[in-house]
Amino acid sequence: MTAETGDIDSADTDRATRDEQTRDNQSSKVSRLLPAALISGGAVTIAVIRLVWPDLNLDSVTLALFVVAIIPWLGPIFKTIELPGIGKFEFQEFQRKVTRQLKQQDERVKHVAERVNRVESLAFSGTTPEQERFLSAALGQFNEYLQSLAVDVGPAPSVEVRTGIQNAYYDGTNNKIVLDAPLASDQDVVLREYTHHVLMSMRPESYEDLERSGQGVESGLADYLACSSTDDPVLGERAALVYHELWGLDRPYIRNLKNAKGFENLDLTHPQDEGEVWGGAFWEIRERLGKSDADGLLVAAWAATERFGADQPSAPFAKALIETLAARTSGALATDIRDVLERRDVRFDDQAGQPDVATD
Repeated sequence: MTAETGDIDSADTDRATRDEQTRDNQSSKVSRLLPAALISGGAVTIAVIRLVWPDLNLDSVTLALFVVAIIPWLGPIFKTIELPGIGKFEFQEFQRKVTRQLKQQDERVKHVAERVNRVESLAFSGTTPEQERFLSAALGQFNEYLQSLAVDVGPAPSVEVRTGIQNAYYDGTNNKIVLDAPLASDQDVVLREYTHHVLMSMRPESYEDLERSGQGVESGLADYLACSSTDDPVLGERAALVYHELWGLDRPYIRNLKNAKGFENLDLTHPQDEGEVWGGAFWEIRERLGKSDADGLLVAAWAATERFGADQPSAPFAKALIETLAARTSGALATDIRDVLERRDVRFDDQAGQPDVATD
């Protein structure tokens, strides 16, 4: 009985397979016959029109439009179609080109969607009091880290979220970071703003009185310390979405310290432009020395630089950086870090041992 049942099941399966193959063959025949039927039907239609209305003038444009209407059905038959007044039409090549473009566009859309989803997944959302508590806690941890680097800082600032200010700033009177509500989802904004305040509190002059080259170093160091504390060289991915809407920022971050930029031929429109080069050098130094040693070295070099000089980049700061490193570690490491700076267009005078600006 079991064998008989098995034979019946096998026969049913074979019959079903044959039926499916028959349907596929019929479908394939229909696909092949359809374009031919369209061509024949079109020709007959034109012939009938000429018989019924012999005075009707079917000019070349009308015929061309008729051909264009049936072109999509002719692809499996013709590779090239020549239209009056238009020329040869490489239909199959056109089809392949459209398919490639659609695929590329689909990949771009997927990439943008993935980036948006990634940013949204990182964003902190909540009520204004919750955002203020979250950012205040982040500043508290950052304040403790700066103290571990022997930076003389007071109590960590509080955070106030407002609407309509389109940026962030430090309120020295109330020891408070004030920032716009759309920026409250990005802790990089408050960390950098606080770092800016801390660095300038270590200087005898105000930011406005700081040499331009010093402003570039300060910008790069503020970026760097904020990024180093979060172990991420990309600054402000979520804030960049806001700045894109406000100011047309054309990249998915504020700055990226994982870069190989140099000072030569650098557009020095803003200190932040030079700061991104310094920040890249600082991140490279971090990769050589480690987080704690690099952060401590850079803060010490900042404090040890009396004047930054008028030239770009700041040769006195580079000198202080190498001298501070040489005093703390071996000469081999100091040479390695000097190479990092030289690749970014800071040149050193071998005889005097003094760093100087690379010039042509």
